[in-house]
Amino acid sequence: FCSRLVAGTRLDHTNAVAELALVGTDGMSESDRLTAIFAAMVHDIGHGPLSHSSEAYFIRHYDMDHRSRSIEIIENDNTLREISKEYRIDIDRVISIV
Repeated sequence: FCSRLVAGTRLDHTNAVAELALVGTDGMSESDRLTAIFAAMVHDIGHGPLSHSSEAYFIRHYDMDHRSRSIEIIENDNTLREISKEYRIDIDRVISIV
Protein backbone atom coordinates (compact mmCIF):
# COMPACT_ATOMS: atom_id res chain seq x y z
CA PHE A 1 0.00 0.00 0.00
CA CYS A 2 2.97 2.37 0.37
CA SER A 3 3.05 2.98 -3.39
CA ARG A 4 -0.50 4.35 -3.08
CA LEU A 5 0.82 7.13 -0.84
CA VAL A 6 2.47 8.80 -3.81
CA ALA A 7 0.83 7.28 -6.89
CA GLY A 8 -2.64 6.53 -8.14
CA THR A 9 -5.70 8.61 -7.46
CA ARG A 10 -6.33 11.01 -4.62
CA LEU A 11 -8.74 8.40 -3.23
CA ASP A 12 -5.97 5.77 -3.34
CA HIS A 13 -3.72 8.15 -1.42
CA THR A 14 -6.39 8.93 1.18
CA ASN A 15 -7.18 5.26 1.67
CA ALA A 16 -3.47 4.44 2.06
CA VAL A 17 -3.02 7.19 4.66
CA ALA A 18 -6.11 5.93 6.53
CA GLU A 19 -4.70 2.40 6.41
CA LEU A 20 -1.44 3.68 7.89
CA ALA A 21 -3.42 5.41 10.63
CA LEU A 22 -5.29 2.19 11.34
CA VAL A 23 -2.11 0.12 11.53
CA GLY A 24 -0.18 2.81 13.41
CA THR A 25 -2.78 3.14 16.13
CA ASP A 26 -3.03 -0.57 16.94
CA GLY A 27 -3.23 -0.90 20.71
CA MET A 28 -4.49 2.65 21.26
CA SER A 29 -7.90 3.53 22.60
CA GLU A 30 -10.85 3.41 20.23
CA SER A 31 -11.19 7.18 20.54
CA ASP A 32 -7.58 7.79 19.51
CA ARG A 33 -7.85 5.34 16.63
CA LEU A 34 -11.03 6.92 15.27
CA THR A 35 -9.53 10.40 15.60
CA ALA A 36 -6.38 9.38 13.71
CA ILE A 37 -8.34 7.64 10.96
CA PHE A 38 -10.74 10.59 10.61
CA ALA A 39 -7.76 12.97 10.37
CA ALA A 40 -6.19 10.73 7.75
CA MET A 41 -9.38 10.74 5.69
CA VAL A 42 -9.70 14.53 5.69
CA HIS A 43 -6.05 15.63 5.68
CA ASP A 44 -6.10 16.62 1.99
CA ILE A 45 -9.72 17.74 1.71
CA GLY A 46 -8.59 21.27 0.82
CA HIS A 47 -6.89 20.25 -2.41
CA GLY A 48 -8.29 21.89 -5.48
CA PRO A 49 -8.02 20.63 -9.05
CA LEU A 50 -4.37 20.13 -10.01
CA SER A 51 -3.59 21.41 -6.54
CA HIS A 52 0.08 20.49 -6.35
CA SER A 53 0.69 22.08 -9.73
CA SER A 54 -1.27 25.22 -8.94
CA GLU A 55 -0.53 25.60 -5.22
CA ALA A 56 2.09 28.34 -5.77
CA TYR A 57 -0.51 30.33 -7.71
CA PHE A 58 -3.09 30.00 -4.92
CA ILE A 59 -0.54 31.01 -2.31
CA ARG A 60 0.60 34.01 -4.34
CA HIS A 61 -2.86 35.26 -5.35
CA TYR A 62 -5.10 34.10 -2.52
CA ASP A 63 -2.63 33.51 0.33
CA MET A 64 -4.08 30.00 0.64
CA ASP A 65 -2.47 26.58 0.53
CA HIS A 66 -4.24 23.22 0.59
CA ARG A 67 -3.37 22.62 4.26
CA SER A 68 -4.95 25.86 5.51
CA ARG A 69 -7.93 25.29 3.19
CA SER A 70 -8.29 21.75 4.60
CA ILE A 71 -8.41 23.14 8.13
CA GLU A 72 -10.97 25.76 7.11
CA ILE A 73 -13.20 23.08 5.58
CA ILE A 74 -12.87 20.80 8.62
CA GLU A 75 -13.74 23.68 10.95
CA ASN A 76 -16.79 24.81 8.98
CA ASP A 77 -18.28 21.80 7.20
CA ASN A 78 -21.52 20.74 8.93
CA THR A 79 -21.42 17.20 7.53
CA LEU A 80 -17.92 16.61 8.92
CA ARG A 81 -19.03 18.03 12.26
CA GLU A 82 -22.05 15.69 12.32
CA ILE A 83 -19.89 12.68 11.50
CA SER A 84 -17.37 13.63 14.17
CA LYS A 85 -20.15 14.01 16.75
CA GLU A 86 -21.71 10.70 15.76
CA TYR A 87 -18.41 8.90 16.39
CA ARG A 88 -17.45 11.10 19.37
CA ILE A 89 -14.39 12.48 17.60
CA ASP A 90 -12.97 15.76 18.89
CA ILE A 91 -12.80 17.94 15.77
CA ASP A 92 -10.21 20.20 17.40
CA ARG A 93 -7.90 17.19 17.86
CA VAL A 94 -8.41 16.32 14.20
CA ILE A 95 -7.45 19.86 13.21
CA SER A 96 -4.32 19.74 15.36
CA ILE A 97 -3.29 16.50 13.64
CA VAL A 98 -3.96 17.85 10.15
